[in-house]
Amino acid sequence: MNLKYLRIIMPFAVLFIFYWSIYVIPGAQQSGDKVNSTKLTPEQSRELLDLSRAQLREGKYEEALSSTRRLHDDYPTNHVYIQQLAIIYNNLGRYKEEVEMWEDYMKVAPTPDEACPHIGEAYRKLGLMEKMIDSCERCLALDAKNTDSIFFLARAYELSNQLDKAKKLYEQGVELSPLYSDQGIGLARINLRQGRVRQAREIAGKIVEQEPNNVDALLVYAMALRMERKYAEARDHLERGVKLSPNYTDFYIILGGIAEQQGKIEQAINYYNRVLELSPENRDIAARRDRLAGGRS
Repeated sequence: MNLKYLRIIMPFAVLFIFYWSIYVIPGAQQSGDKVNSTKLTPEQSRELLDLSRAQLREGKYEEALSSTRRLHDDYPTNHVYIQQLAIIYNNLGRYKEEVEMWEDYMKVAPTPDEACPHIGEAYRKLGLMEKMIDSCERCLALDAKNTDSIFFLARAYELSNQLDKAKKLYEQGVELSPLYSDQGIGLARINLRQGRVRQAREIAGKIVEQEPNNVDALLVYAMALRMERKYAEARDHLERGVKLSPNYTDFYIILGGIAEQQGKIEQAINYYNRVLELSPENRDIAARRDRLAGGRS
């Protein structure tokens, strides 16, 4: 066959097969499935799939889990059921099972990139940083110019303190998509952590100009201003951030730090108390608050 026509026909063939496997015969036996005389019929599979999707939309996650598991038990390599199970486990906070489903999905799905960035996020929630990085690297390998995959891998490197790797990827992300603000904010954070305060301020400040309500940009910008001892300006941006996102504890932490630096102990204690109202498990802030309260008496 002429190669020119083969290139035209193949995408349509793939789409047809994909459509058929999902919508026409969702219960059709997948390669590797065991033969089972009690297996759901195609009609029963369609009905159960519709039911499980309705349960998922309505937030009835336990019921949706039961329905979808029934489908998956009969057809364990059907990527539609695997993906739905991953989504359900995520909503139930069962991240170990979620990540197992995403791993299976990447093995059998015709579009494995749909597991991204969910798989990396599930590993992050489990505290498995090496596996998070590995999954993010695999996602980026599927499409080296996917800016979402670039961002999530850069963030994984940042969270694991591989700052040089993170910086390089954030820079790549900014170059590919200058308006992708999360990439710029990430780059500003890295610059701040590596002591390039002016660069961090300039990057974050530009984003604040473009997106005045971007709380992450406001936070990084204020942190840079604080490091430059521009306390009043930093406080203005932090207080704006508090109004936009009253439960964002980092704003209160930085405000408390500025108050400490300026000798405003009561004010600092009040900010730290607010942090502890929102995050009672924050031992560092509890210790700092107690130290200030003790020195006050």
